[in-house]
Amino acid sequence: MKLSNDTIKVMEFLDNFSDNNIRKRSDVGLIFEICASFNLHEILNRFIFTSKSVWKLSRSLKNSSPEQQGSDLLKTELGRQIDDMKKLLSQIIDYSDEPQSSERFANIYFQLTSGSLKNLTDLAHDFAIVKDLQSQKYGK
Repeated sequence: MKLSNDTIKVMEFLDNFSDNNIRKRSDVGLIFEICASFNLHEILNRFIFTSKSVWKLSRSLKNSSPEQQGSDLLKTELGRQIDDMKKLLSQIIDYSDEPQSSERFANIYFQLTSGSLKNLTDLAHDFAIVKDLQSQKYGK
């Protein structure tokens, strides 16, 4: 799917805001384009919120030791949030009119592999930045 000029400008703004720290730039752009094209703002906002949760939980779990009290709860909650993130991402990608995009997302994000989990975490990182941008804009 070709990105509109508006989406390209959003991505450029996001690049500047993040100091070019977006890890899955083309996928973020595609998600924005699909959501804008099909008026999926509610799903997108839930996806952004859930992604921020996944990112924060993954950072907390990474910084905790396995023996630390509550690490099992962190793992359980992270798993639940990842499942929610995947469901929302699937809903968004279902609107794509390009089968290769759907297939690519299935291979990158929806497999039960450590690589897919890493890719989801990278995508969560990117949308956590979007959430930070929203919070900065609306928090004032």
